[in-house]
Amino acid sequence: MLWLAFALQAGAPTLAEVELSLPQAVKRVLKDKPHGPIVAVENAEPWHPAIGGQAARDYIERPVALPRGCQRRRWRAQFMPARYQTSVDPSVASDAAILLTVEEKREVIVTNAATCPAKGYVDMDSRVDAAAAIGALIRFDNVLNQQVKVEFACDDQTRTGFCKDGAAIRRELKLLRPREIRGGGSAVTLMFLGKRNLTLVSLDTARPESVQVRNIIPPAS
Repeated sequence: MLWLAFALQAGAPTLAEVELSLPQAVKRVLKDKPHGPIVAVENAEPWHPAIGGQAARDYIERPVALPRGCQRRRWRAQFMPARYQTSVDPSVASDAAILLTVEEKREVIVTNAATCPAKGYVDMDSRVDAAAAIGALIRFDNVLNQQVKVEFACDDQTRTGFCKDGAAIRRELKLLRPREIRGGGSAVTLMFLGKRNLTLVSLDTARPESVQVRNIIPPAS
């Protein structure tokens, strides 16, 4: 059995209270956050799969157009059952989901459309800016379609023939969708999550002729 206790934020709303309307949700959930206009709310992945009764919601800002793409922020709110939280009003039902945390997430998409799309964005971490992330996605697409000449340095822990040759690498990568963009020095790394494998593609502006690919089996959680 999992025993956890989380500190409750003062005046934290329940999920039921903020599901009534989007304006009410924005007012209660994002009251202390420097957010832009919120245009949508979506179900999200709960914080800890082992805890029952959780819920998560993404409050999505209106996208902002940039050269060659768009960026936006989403605010992920995690709701935890009252029985796991401290300092809860005794009148609150133990299974009521109460706001626990709100996390900012940034994401981008490549597009030439006149208006920013609503779907298809890729998360990016705090170490990479939007322009670099969009540039990495464009370069990755050029690599896949052989618009640029590169050499692959490939490491495959799955022993599936992923790294057999350049054609095999491109073929495998075309089956994947970027999950996250990570920064670090002069390199930008695209992360792809498969059913049993994790693929990392590093594009380094200091060495544009080389693409580092790692296809690994992540440790069991």
